[in-house]
Formats: sequence, C-alpha cells, structure tokens
Amino acid sequence: MNFEGKTSAGRCRSCGAPIFWAVTDNGRKMPLDKGRHSDGRIAIAGRSPNGTPVVVVLTIAQRERLLAAEGVEVMLWRSHFQTCPQAGAWRR
Repeated sequence: MNFEGKTSAGRCRSCGAPIFWAVTDNGRKMPLDKGRHSDGRIAIAGRSPNGTPVVVVLTIAQRERLLAAEGVEVMLWRSHFQTCPQAGAWRR
C-alpha cells in the first residue's frame, strides 16, 4: 500500500525536505519523512475517517519482532522530527 500518495504531502517549512502528514493513535499530528526507511520505527496502523494515515510508534523490541517475522512485509517510516535539523524549534 502506498499511504504517501493519498495524504497531505508537502515540504518541511524549516529544512525543505519532502514530508507527509499522519496522526498518531492518540490524535497528534506527526510529520513523516517521505519514503520508507529500514531504520524507521513508525508503522501505519490504518486510516482516520478523513483518510489521514494513523500511525503507531513501535518500541525497539516490537520493531525487531516484526522484522524477524517470516512472510510479513514490513513497511516502516521515520518521524521527520528524527531527521530535521530544525526539529527543536517545532517541539512544544
């Protein structure tokens, strides 16, 4: 599934990197780096009623279990807060 193509995509206002928006399972907006990342810890759990991806942040143990499972295609993303050089300016 390509969640990025059907979401609110754009560029980071600080660094200009391509991102797309998701919402966490507790309702907070989260910018994600465009493209899957093998070192990511964000998994898409579903979609909200308006079509926005709903994501969960995996623990390291959960991530490792998913990656070790046979026959399961794992698609992981990274939070843009992890890679943006200006992330500190956007945190509350």
